[in-house]
Amino acid sequence: MATAAPASVEGFNCTANCTYPCQVYALYRVGFTGVPLDLAAIGDLFAVSRFMVTHANNLSTMAAPANGQPLLVPLQCGCPSRSPSSYAPMQYQIGPGDTY
Repeated sequence: MATAAPASVEGFNCTANCTYPCQVYALYRVGFTGVPLDLAAIGDLFAVSRFMVTHANNLSTMAAPANGQPLLVPLQCGCPSRSPSSYAPMQYQIGPGDTY
């Protein structure tokens, strides 16, 4: 059975005349790993500042997010050459005690 191609979503598909970076958001759930993190540590995980995290979530820079609270983390994305899809280049080094 054939499935229809997904509809194009503005800002997430790349075109030949679209070379500028785009903005996307990652959803991070506070304390999901069992280790509660403050806004600065959450920003560090995604290589963004705590100010970017607080602004995206309309929080005070001194706010302490509640365990389980979802936060939007702003990320820059781009279009690799000859690719129809945008991406947000990220990497994370798995450390001792990390779970998923």
